Amino acid sequence: MSTPQTQATARFLAGRYKVSPVTIRRNTKVVEAISAIGEASNEARRKLLSSEVSIEKKVLAEMSSWPKEEIEAAAAQIEEGTYEKRKPVTPSQAETGGSTASRPTGLSGCDAAISSLTDGFYSEMRKISAYSWKVKLRAVLRSYIEGLEVLSGSIKGLNELVNSLGRGNLGAPSP
Repeated sequence: MSTPQTQATARFLAGRYKVSPVTIRRNTKVVEAISAIGEASNEARRKLLSSEVSIEKKVLAEMSSWPKEEIEAAAAQIEEGTYEKRKPVTPSQAETGGSTASRPTGLSGCDAAISSLTDGFYSEMRKISAYSWKVKLRAVLRSYIEGLEVLSGSIKGLNELVNSLGRGNLGAPSP
């Protein structure tokens, strides 16, 4: 939580280093996350600070609010070299069996496909320069939409297969 004291400190440091107070607060969250990871594993902290493992500042800032167990799990993965960007399981999700508990079974693969498409979309968006953004934006959006259309077609095909199997008529068309 931001207090008047922390806000004043952020403004002071922002002025001193010629950045915005938001940047100071974001970087504070990054430091908090690296400290929490370091409490769980000195080796994981070393890997982060030496750039042996690269995690986006945005992700590290989000990690600062993760539950201790999730940070410990991320630290172990960083140490082992198996860390992959993910969202933490909140306490309410943990009580219901994880983040996909409220969704029908089988959607976790769909979530992964959409997440992969979206990560690629954001990656391409960051590459667009101010000089050619109109042309490139259209191409990036078209590529993202085409990826979603392919996924949609796969889901439709899977639904038809499941319906056919349920009726015992694998070759019969779906209604």
